[in-house]
Amino acid sequence: MAKRKKSAKQSDKSLEIIVRNVQPEDLIDKAILELLKVDADTPLEISTDGNALIISPVRDKKRREKFTTALDSVNKRYGRALKKLAE
Repeated sequence: MAKRKKSAKQSDKSLEIIVRNVQPEDLIDKAILELLKVDADTPLEISTDGNALIISPVRDKKRREKFTTALDSVNKRYGRALKKLAE
C-alpha cells in the first residue's frame, strides 16, 4: 500500500487538506462522486451537524445567489399555491 502523506494549510476560513497518492474514489464511492460532479480538483467543504461530518463540494457564490434569486421569485409568485399543496 502506498504511504500517504498528509499536510494541512489554513487559508481564509477554510482548511485545505492535501492527501497524496490517494484518488478520490479511494475515499468516496465513484458513483457518488459522479452524482456530485466531484473530481480530484474539486474543492470540498467539510462541516458537521453535531453528529456527523458533512462533505460537500464548494460551489461558486454567483451560482448560489442565482439559485436564491430564483427561489425567492418562485416563492413570491407561487407561495400560496405551494403552501396549499403542502397541506
